[in-house]
Amino acid sequence: RRSSDLTGLNPLYGGIVELAAVRFNADGDVLGQYCQLVNPMCPIEDGARLVHGITDAMVRRKPRIADVMPSFLEFLGGPDTVLVAHNAMFDVGFITVSLAKSGLEWSQRRIIDTMYLSRSCLDTKDHKLETVARHLGVFRGAAHRALSDARLVKSIILAILRRKYIRTARELFERAGVYLEESYIQIIPSPTGFARIDAAINDRRPMRISYTPANSRLRDYVVTPRSLLARGEDIYLAGYCRSEEHTSELQS
Repeated sequence: RRSSDLTGLNPLYGGIVELAAVRFNADGDVLGQYCQLVNPMCPIEDGARLVHGITDAMVRRKPRIADVMPSFLEFLGGPDTVLVAHNAMFDVGFITVSLAKSGLEWSQRRIIDTMYLSRSCLDTKDHKLETVARHLGVFRGAAHRALSDARLVKSIILAILRRKYIRTARELFERAGVYLEESYIQIIPSPTGFARIDAAINDRRPMRISYTPANSRLRDYVVTPRSLLARGEDIYLAGYCRSEEHTSELQS
């Protein structure tokens, strides 16, 4: 089993700033650890920085996600690996977007979400990572960094299994299993008639776009497009919004 944790806010336009995973067996023995800071190639948003404490200066000279992903996937292992995460679809969203942007893919995985497991087995005021860890008596202090959170996820699932809240592998997957395709995101070519967007993406050239955000009026944005992303039938243009000085996405 592996436990992984990612830091960020929105997988469609946020960047991974740290990757970590812990490989362990059913007895709780740690078989390996992976931890790497990543340069997201854009400013770290204030909301994310307040959570994990990672600053732009800390990641400025670190490798980009495209350079890190191959070694991270190798650490995770093949499709027979069981991945474990808390609020797993958040993590999976960031991984799938990062893989798409890097021109990589990963195969179907079995994933256990300890947040789903907590909702199914535990009576707590909420099902946040720290709350669940405190309830189970495995909390060791809140660092909110990727490796410390990965270790915490490991402790949570082992505590739940050892206390016999779950008795069989089938029950475990029925209660807490999630599927990769639920959050599958891919980079797509521009639709017919949008050659200017392709050219702007390739040249990293800003362009002016008129757009109507939800519950708002038509506005002009100066955007440097980075990629077109698709989740199901929804299409997003991801890029840096020069008008508001942050990375954003515009939904078709």
